[in-house]
Order: sequence, then C-alpha cells, then structure tokens
Amino acid sequence: MDVARLLKRFKQPATLAGRLRGSVTATGPQDSLKVRADLVLRQPSPDSAVESRLAAGGVVALPLGGVVAFHHVKIDTATMDLRQLKSLNPTMPLVGRLDLRGGLDGSMRDMTFNGGLRYREDTLPPSDLRGTVRLAYHSPLHITADLDLDSLRLAGLQRSYPNLANAGSVGGHLRLSGPLDTLSVLGANRRRTRPAAR
Repeated sequence: MDVARLLKRFKQPATLAGRLRGSVTATGPQDSLKVRADLVLRQPSPDSAVESRLAAGGVVALPLGGVVAFHHVKIDTATMDLRQLKSLNPTMPLVGRLDLRGGLDGSMRDMTFNGGLRYREDTLPPSDLRGTVRLAYHSPLHITADLDLDSLRLAGLQRSYPNLANAGSVGGHLRLSGPLDTLSVLGANRRRTRPAAR
C-alpha cells in the first residue's frame, strides 16, 4: 500500500511516503472500528531503505474527509526508525531506533502515547524511559513529554550528538515542550555516572 495515497485519502497533514505491508483486521462501523494490525512501513533513504514495525489493537475512527482518530489502542510492540521522521520535520536530530510498548489515544493531528520506550543507536548502549509523550502537528511538529528516565545513557546518543561520545548516564524526571528545534527541557536529576577511567 502506498502511504502517501492513504494519507491523502483521509486528508492527513503528514508528508510521509513509503510502502506499507502486513495484515489488518477490522470489525464494526467506520467511526468506531475494532482493529488489529501487524504492519511494516518501508521507506527509501539516501543510504538505504528504513523500516518501522507495529503490532497493535484497539478502536480506530476513519471518518470520510475527517481526521483519523485512535481510542485506547494497545501497542504490543512497535519499532520506529527515527530517520523516517525527517519527512515530517527536517530538524529531527535523532537517527536511532525507538521501541515502544503502551497505549495510544488521540488523532493524526494530536496523539498521546503512554508507556515504555527504549532508544538505541546501532550497537551503542540503549536508553530506557517511561511516561507520556504527546505529538501535535502545529507546523512544525510540537512535542510535550513527561518522562521518568530509568537510564538515559548519553554516550549511546553519539551518532546523533558526536560530542556525547564520552558522556555518562542520567536518571530522573524530564519534561519536554515545544518544536524540536526550540525544545524546552526541564529535568530533575537523580543520579549521574561516568564511564570508568581506562
């Protein structure tokens, strides 16, 4: 399935392209479909094709000419290649993969995720977070997040931020607000460690 055509069909704001494959089962009226999906989104990139995967179930509204909405959608597993988000916002700095498990509510214009997240860049140490993330498409994309950092391993972000190659790790609470290029960050640090000296 061509994603660009699908989004155009439902008049969605996202400028996302690629090929979608997998399985979807749905029962009920169009404005309150009980949906189960197991999907893979594949997009071309300058280096190679990138893929994101989703296995989830819940209630989805598909109004004709309206905005696609999600109600109590449970995400069993999801893996997102963040390079795909550059088509939504070219200022997106992260180039790793994000694994998610939790719940999704809202619409394609304003959605909220609540659950656990793991971010990893290649074979570097992963970072684990828990909490709520809201994405609102206000041109540009606006993020609001309230997160507990189980382990934010800064050295694991060095593909996106090379100056963090020798950084340690941080735990605590983090609040984010704003577009990616002018994101407001407020944190309460519980612990900080540095790599052992060699």
